[in-house]
Amino acid sequence: MASSVAYKGASIFITGCNRGVGLAIVKEILSQPHSPKALFATCRSLKSDASKELRALAMKNPVLHLLELDVTNALQLEAVVEEVKTTLGDHGLNLLINNAGIYDLKNSEYGCASSTLDDVNRDLMMKVYETNAVSPLMIVKAFLPLLQLAAKDVKCQPQACIVNISSDDGSITLNAGGHYQYKCSKAALNMLTVSLSIDCAKDCITVVCIDPGWMKTDMGGKAAPMSLSDAIPVLVQLIGSLDMSKNGSFLQYNGKTLPW
Repeated sequence: MASSVAYKGASIFITGCNRGVGLAIVKEILSQPHSPKALFATCRSLKSDASKELRALAMKNPVLHLLELDVTNALQLEAVVEEVKTTLGDHGLNLLINNAGIYDLKNSEYGCASSTLDDVNRDLMMKVYETNAVSPLMIVKAFLPLLQLAAKDVKCQPQACIVNISSDDGSITLNAGGHYQYKCSKAALNMLTVSLSIDCAKDCITVVCIDPGWMKTDMGGKAAPMSLSDAIPVLVQLIGSLDMSKNGSFLQYNGKTLPW
């Protein structure tokens, strides 16, 4: 099924949308010929300069709803879920994309960017793990009733889907050492994706993890070989084509299966 049709009338929730991959995904979905029913985009602050482009986008697109969410804040998540539920009314959530994530914590109390065994520390490991692995699982738990409701709607295919934005850095097979905090958190995200795919299969909810590719973003850096315009349209098309045949998969943005 073409992605433009798959997003028609769908309800979508995406975390980490003020920049990089998240913002690019929002833009690409909104550019599709067939609009979603509602697109909920989150970021940590809607008042900061970092969310300026996202706010401008919302002014031009009435289906785009902006929500403040620090994914590690349980109380804030609870309020966001209630707001989404109120907006959707009797409708469920068709697509949940866990995109928000961090690589390191430069200029923070947790220390500098860490790539080596000498640099890594306990607080850095725990903070990155909480953001990249624990928080996506808690978000899925919080939205599960809405995903289950959408899965019952025979008018949509797939009726409900969870996409965890991972990385090939989460692959044990491809591991070349270093980058402890990021690699461990993404490997954990991959593991919980498989567990969710098993537990949610009875509700016909498709669950996958996807590596968006190494792109020139604030996280990816200037050395990355791809631009957002190279990968995001392909990634959005892939997400729009997902069904239960891909349940539990670890995919690259172009649909290639990655080794665990």
